[in-house]
Amino acid sequence: MGGALLLSNIYSQTKSRALFIDEAMPDVSFGKLIYYKDSTATRLDFPKKLIILDFWFPNCSACIEMFPIMDSLQQQFNKHLQVIMVTRHSKDEVLPVIHKWEQQYHRKWVLPIVINDTILHKLFKHRAEPNYVWIAPENRFVAQTASFFITKEILASYIDNIPNEIIKSGYPLDSLYIK
Repeated sequence: MGGALLLSNIYSQTKSRALFIDEAMPDVSFGKLIYYKDSTATRLDFPKKLIILDFWFPNCSACIEMFPIMDSLQQQFNKHLQVIMVTRHSKDEVLPVIHKWEQQYHRKWVLPIVINDTILHKLFKHRAEPNYVWIAPENRFVAQTASFFITKEILASYIDNIPNEIIKSGYPLDSLYIK
């Protein structure tokens, strides 16, 4: 209950509006989480990492087709990337989709999933899913993309150029080490 109140207070501080590119990500919790060591997390739980929020829903075939790609990218760029799946749907609606994926690919699901989300959907408005929000390591909302921008080449290029982008954006390079 305290977590819900905290989220509500934090969101009200953003004046109930969607974020724009280059704005700082507010201190919101990524929670109610499943497939993560805790039931909630914050940006600070993923220091020095690019976070990609993957907005999806259980009946979206295009969303589900991206799961193997997101899983592969997480494995390949694990040191520099954290993919977090985000859905408005309940655990009961999500689990059958994940179990089917695990059976099809003979792999255990490892990506954290925010279920029953309302806050992140309000912060990052979008008209279609899948939809991907990129939050830079210094806690800036840097991109909102469709699936065709989610490739290993684009991610590798972005990750390789993070220090340059931070400097060009006017942030101090040590902002990568926010604690």
